[in-house]
Amino acid sequence: MAFASMFILAAVTIFVILLLIFLFGLIVFIIGIANSRKIKRDKKKWPVVLMVIGALNMIPPVIIAAVLIILASVYNYRAEHMLDIYGTIPEAWKNVETFDQNAGKQALSMLLKAADDNDRDAFIECFSEETRSRDDFEDVVDAFFEAYPGGFSETEFSYNAHGGQNSINGGKGAVHGYEGEVDGEFYYITLGYCYWNDDHPEDVGVNKLLIMTVAGDAGYHSGLTDINPDNEDIYILCYFPGPDEVNARRIKRYTYLWEETGGPVLTADEMREYLSGFETLQEAIDEGGIGRPNCNPVYRSGVASNDYYYELQPVNGEPRYAMIRTSGPYGSIIEAVECTPDGADYDNMIKD
Repeated sequence: MAFASMFILAAVTIFVILLLIFLFGLIVFIIGIANSRKIKRDKKKWPVVLMVIGALNMIPPVIIAAVLIILASVYNYRAEHMLDIYGTIPEAWKNVETFDQNAGKQALSMLLKAADDNDRDAFIECFSEETRSRDDFEDVVDAFFEAYPGGFSETEFSYNAHGGQNSINGGKGAVHGYEGEVDGEFYYITLGYCYWNDDHPEDVGVNKLLIMTVAGDAGYHSGLTDINPDNEDIYILCYFPGPDEVNARRIKRYTYLWEETGGPVLTADEMREYLSGFETLQEAIDEGGIGRPNCNPVYRSGVASNDYYYELQPVNGEPRYAMIRTSGPYGSIIEAVECTPDGADYDNMIKD
C-alpha cells in the first residue's frame, strides 16, 4: 500500500507538471495569435516566435499524456483480465503487479465462486505452491467442502479492517478479515495471501481461508473450545457450531463467548439509573440489581482497564448490550455505553 501511495503521488506530480507546461504553452500561443496582425502590418516577427514557442511547449505534454493513457489502458486491461491470461491467482500475481486489498478481493471472489460451483480444482489452484505442498492439504480441503454451505459468492462481503499486512520470506502479503450476511446468518472470513515475492515465487497465492459464524469465530479465537484448544495454525476451515456447542454474541462487530447468567435483563435507561448509584461494578453486582457479566472481561492493556458486557432489552427487535469499562477487575466504573451488533452509542452514554 505504501508503494501504491507513492505511485499515485508520482503520477499526480507528473500530471501537474505536464499541465503547467501545457498551460504555459497555450498562454504564449494565444498571445502570439492575438498579435498575429502585427506580422503583416508592422512586419513584427515576435508573434510568430511566441506561437512557435507555445506550440513547442504544448506538443510534448500532449504526446506524453497520450503515451501514459495508452500504458494505463494496457495495464488496466492486463489487471482486469489477468486470470483470463494467466489462468490462476498465483500465476496472475507473479506476472501482473497488484496491490494489497485489490488482491484480497480478487482472491476471495475466485475462492467463493469455486466453492459455490463445487469446483475443487479451481479452489485448490488459488493457493500458493507452498500451501498446496503441506501434508494435510488434501484432507483440510475435503473437510472444507464437506462443511461449506454454499451461496457465498452472491454476497458482498465488506472489509472489516481486522488483520493487516504481513511479510512472508521477504515478500508482500496480508491477512484480512471480511464480514457479511448469508441467508440471515452472519459470517466472518479470514483470508491470508502473498501477492508478490520474486525471490520465493512458491509463496505467491492464498495461504489461509477461514469461514466462520459468530459462534465459530468466538470459539475459534477463544481457545476454549474443541476446534482450536492449542491455538494451532489452522489454515483452511469452515466452522459453524450450533448454539448447544458454542453460545456467542456479535457486539460492535466483534465476537464474544456468551453465558446466560440468569440475572435481570434491564433496558438501557434502567441500567443508566441503576449504575448511577454505584462507584464500582462489584458494588452494583453485590446489591443484586444486576448479575454477573455475560462474558469474560476484555482487558485493555493500553488503558489498563477491563470491559464487561451485559445483555439489555432489545430495541425494535435488535439486540442491545451494555459495555461497562472499569479500572481493574470489577473496579471503579470509568464509563458504560449501549452497544449494538454493529457499533456503540457514545452520544448517549449510560454512564460517563
